[in-house]
Amino acid sequence: MSEKRFKKVGDQSLINEEEEEYENDAGSPSSQEKESKNENGDSCVGKLMFSLEHDMHRESLTVVVMKISDLRLPASDANQQPQQQQLQQLFDPYVRVVLLPEGKQKAKTRVVRRTKNPIFEETFTFYGISSQKLQQMIIKFTVMTHDRFSKDTCMGHVILAMTPKLVKRDRQAVTICKTIRSGSEPAQKQGELFISLNFDSSTDKLTVIVLKGKNFPRMDIAGLADPYVKIYLMCDGQRIDKKKTQVKKRTLNPVFNETFHFNLPSHHLRQQQQKDRDTKIMLKFIVLDWDRVSKNEVIGVVQIGPDVVSDVAVKHWNDVMECPRKQLAVWHKLL
Repeated sequence: MSEKRFKKVGDQSLINEEEEEYENDAGSPSSQEKESKNENGDSCVGKLMFSLEHDMHRESLTVVVMKISDLRLPASDANQQPQQQQLQQLFDPYVRVVLLPEGKQKAKTRVVRRTKNPIFEETFTFYGISSQKLQQMIIKFTVMTHDRFSKDTCMGHVILAMTPKLVKRDRQAVTICKTIRSGSEPAQKQGELFISLNFDSSTDKLTVIVLKGKNFPRMDIAGLADPYVKIYLMCDGQRIDKKKTQVKKRTLNPVFNETFHFNLPSHHLRQQQQKDRDTKIMLKFIVLDWDRVSKNEVIGVVQIGPDVVSDVAVKHWNDVMECPRKQLAVWHKLL
């Protein structure tokens, strides 16, 4: 193995194929089978090249979506087409970028027409990204193909979790090439949270029970975690109330069974029931790993409300609002 992990490309550094944290799956002859399909059954549909540059002083993250190479259908779909048709098939691709776990900062490239090898070279700068926040961040790239007559199709995803090595590279752009994996959504690795809600319409009181979690990621050298949950009641982007569970020591499947009560603002609630989209009420659950000597790390986030990303979370909120005094419990995946 070469000792040199990075090689210069202009003012940037290109992640070497031997770099363990950003492995280029095509680099090893022994991984040829994995190139077409990984252990989750997701097939390779191409390569995405992009660059990242973090400015600690400005607290900004610049993402350049550069190009896609050899975009193709997933193996399961391609097998249903004649080989000649596969070779001739072209796409109208574009790329969505979202910063997780919050999911608030997003961007999208333009559509490049009729190609398997689109070149974008589009730059997006996200602000409010401190070094501490960057360490807990996951960048999700979703490759879509545009269809003017029906719904756009998801071709695949690239998921990049930040590492200390990348975070420390202040104002040094690094170029990364990653395999695009098919699948409507990548496998969740952050675990799930079981939450029960009950709304009393006569008092506008919302009862929240944080029941338990499962399959949380390992956060310490012992392969365990010390999780707890912060709960924020948000209204129009402002935090109006907060609660917190107890810390559960040394477990990846914590049982909380803790009950909290929130008084929903009546005026905003009525506006929302009248489908006033300018008014947004939601619950935000932040699962953290407690640490005695350093800053507590975010394990994942769940947002429940009428205008959040997750369809499961939207349905949970709407069902609770439509069935007053009925306790409804649902598993939510952490982002």
